[in-house]
Amino acid sequence: MAAAEIQVVNPANLAKIESFLNDPSYKEIIENSSTFNSRLCAERRMRMPFIDTQTGVAQSHCNLFMTKKQRMPGLKEGQVYSYPSQRYFF
Repeated sequence: MAAAEIQVVNPANLAKIESFLNDPSYKEIIENSSTFNSRLCAERRMRMPFIDTQTGVAQSHCNLFMTKKQRMPGLKEGQVYSYPSQRYFF
């Protein structure tokens, strides 16, 4: 089996991608969407739990999303990242 070769990227395409990512309007869009998502998550945390009519369970905020600061190296073989466990409470 031959070793995998590294493919060279087309410099013209790479320049287009870099110019797009360095565009101030792109950065503004990313910052605005991040602000919106943060505000939406904060608003959801403030809401009162609601009763799910199908299951009869009170649904409340959950911590599905972790921040980059919470990332730790993988603890097991083949694990890229691990995250701290959250205390379960009502």
